[in-house]
Amino acid sequence: MRSWLQERDGLSLRMRDLRSKTWLKWTFLCAVFLLPADSLAQMTTGTILGKVTDPSGAAVPGAQVTITNLGTRIVKTFATDENGNYLVSYLLPGSYEVTAEKAGFKKSTQTGITLQVDQKARVDLALELGEMSESVSVMAEAALVKTERSESAQVINSKQIVDMPLNVRNFAQLVNLNTGSVPNPGSLGGNINPDNPQGISDTNVNGIQADGNNWQIDGITNNEAFFSILSVNPSIDAIQEFKVANNNYSAEFGRAGGANVQIAIKSGTNQLHGGAFEFLRNSSLDANDFFSNRAGVSIPPFRQNQFGGNIGGPIIKDRTFFFGDYEGYRSRLGETSNLTIPTLLQRQGDFSEPGNPVIYNPFDIDPGTGHPRPFAGNRIPSNLINPASANVMALLPPPNLNVPVGQANFNGSHSIAHDVNNFDVRIDH
Repeated sequence: MRSWLQERDGLSLRMRDLRSKTWLKWTFLCAVFLLPADSLAQMTTGTILGKVTDPSGAAVPGAQVTITNLGTRIVKTFATDENGNYLVSYLLPGSYEVTAEKAGFKKSTQTGITLQVDQKARVDLALELGEMSESVSVMAEAALVKTERSESAQVINSKQIVDMPLNVRNFAQLVNLNTGSVPNPGSLGGNINPDNPQGISDTNVNGIQADGNNWQIDGITNNEAFFSILSVNPSIDAIQEFKVANNNYSAEFGRAGGANVQIAIKSGTNQLHGGAFEFLRNSSLDANDFFSNRAGVSIPPFRQNQFGGNIGGPIIKDRTFFFGDYEGYRSRLGETSNLTIPTLLQRQGDFSEPGNPVIYNPFDIDPGTGHPRPFAGNRIPSNLINPASANVMALLPPPNLNVPVGQANFNGSHSIAHDVNNFDVRIDH
């Protein structure tokens, strides 16, 4: 069972009708709990397959193959077919041990097998003649050539993600490290700003626009509906690993022509583990810019905090496990702008200064031309100024830049607030 939630600026997942909101929650929870876990993660789990042979290299049918997840101690068994082959699917990414045994042969065990997201790992086992009470252990070595698939893909694991310096802790920028990937900040969805932090995921792959990519999290689509960029951005501390496939991928990935990005969320193990973090950016550590210094304006305030934590462990040892995490994002971004606002004389209706346009009186029509005549002295009488307009003018600050009429005469700053909350919960049984 897996669930994700992302809330931005307190607006997401809110519905005007409370009854509709309650109905939606119960429908979602029922779907999450009743849907089989395998159906949710067919594209992020892995497969271990191989062949069991005897000392002469002949196939050993009917041998019992046991695959053990070293983190959870969950065991899956399989009997080899008449050709000595076995295949075990829907395995979570992690470290595994594979054992083969049959009467008349020593037990053979291969350890140190690391299964990655959406990987088919071949583990062939050779049995030696002897008693089953005897065993032979072999440490697995990483294959130099992938023989089970012809795809072009790259897997980035949790340690690599966490160790990388990532702006706003968004893993999607690491997709650009893959062969044939180029960031596309100039596209409609690629404008990166506090309103659209997911624009980091706007990447062209193999010359195909970003809307040709396919993002999936634990086998479920994670594509933003309009731009087809990343929708829900999980905390990097919650990602077990992710895989970017950009060529010759399996037919099960039928949606995309660019890259298929498969994100696997961490699962709990028999060990209780967790962590907490806080990342801070502050304008007190920044320098002021040229234009603010020139205008005598101090640096705009900037506060950015990313904080959260995660915890995972056993519910029932060797059987049921949980993992959950939370990440909060708080940003207060000050911006400095040069603006053009009405001068003090213009607010009184006086446009007599050089550089002002000619102001015409709509109530004084020249009978010869049929056009309005200019105001005398280019000044609007006070009785013609609308009181509502005068009240609006009173709300504006006075100009603080001494420049000719018509140029930007005010330098000011304001603050933009952005609050984002992410969390996910996962239970494996």
